[in-house]
Amino acid sequence: MRCNKAKTLMVFAGCAVWLAVLGWVDRATGYELGLFAFYTAPVAVVAWNLGQAPGIIVACFPNQAAGVVLALPDSSNDRSIRQ
Repeated sequence: MRCNKAKTLMVFAGCAVWLAVLGWVDRATGYELGLFAFYTAPVAVVAWNLGQAPGIIVACFPNQAAGVVLALPDSSNDRSIRQ
C-alpha cells in the first residue's frame, strides 16, 4: 500500500501515543484488570492504513514495552508475577 510520509508518521505517532496511554492505564490498574484485548486496536489501525508489515512491527511494541516496565525497580504491581 502506498502512503505519503505525513500520513505514515501521523498514524505511527497516533498509535504510539495510544499504546503509551493504554500501557500506563494497564500498569496503573494492576494485574487484576486485564486490558490486553485493547492492544489490538492500534495494531489494527496501523495494519489497515499502512499494511501488514507495519502492523506486525507495531504489534511488537507492547511486548517490548512490557519488558521495560517489568524491569523498572518501582514495578510494585507486577512483583508477584516475577517471583
